[in-house]
Amino acid sequence: MLAVANDAPSVFPLGDTIVTFTAVDSSGNSASATTVVTVVDAATLINRLIQDVAAVVAAADLPVGNANALTSTLDAALSSLAAGNDSVAVNQMAAFINQVQAMMNGNNPRLTQAEGQALITAGNAVVAQIQGGG
Repeated sequence: MLAVANDAPSVFPLGDTIVTFTAVDSSGNSASATTVVTVVDAATLINRLIQDVAAVVAAADLPVGNANALTSTLDAALSSLAAGNDSVAVNQMAAFINQVQAMMNGNNPRLTQAEGQALITAGNAVVAQIQGGG
């Protein structure tokens, strides 16, 4: 029989939290390991998304005009967050996700499926964080 316990909080606060895991086997032998869980706010996640869009442009995979459209939507979401308009920010993130999906599909896709899905996943993480589930 193996028992594993940890000291993780039920809800992680913003910032770094050290979590220790301890396993004990049926003979009473134990071992412990630690990890750091980092939780960032929605604004930080959006800024990372802006950097991700810039990286796709730098790789010559996305025309600058398309990147500007995505970045403008993300900038608007940042402004809404700063103004305390969370529901508007969520709507703007949904618009960002729709833009990415449109750039992945059609006769002349601007983003590969992998690039687009990475941006969509990050966008959904922002929405989850804004809505308190991130």
